[in-house]
Amino acid sequence: MKTIRLSERAQDDLLEIWEYIARENPESAERLLQSFREKFELLLGHPLIGRERNEIFIGLRSFPAGRYVIFYQPMDYGIEVLRVRHGASDLRGLFDI
Repeated sequence: MKTIRLSERAQDDLLEIWEYIARENPESAERLLQSFREKFELLLGHPLIGRERNEIFIGLRSFPAGRYVIFYQPMDYGIEVLRVRHGASDLRGLFDI
């Protein structure tokens, strides 16, 4: 059975996003996290639909989720979500490579 793994950084990203939005609207924060989970499931079923991001590192892919971008890698066991960042974020420094 294929699985979704979240890196520690991805978990931190999701918590940071939730906390920021929940300050004003906890329900919106929950809906956004649910939409991320739905995107993760989509990527699990179709791991190659995301854009190749080999300019960052080989095997990395990205997929839009509203104003955010999910960075992930297809793996033998499923997918590993590495980061979830706002689309306006500077990509430099997101990955220590």
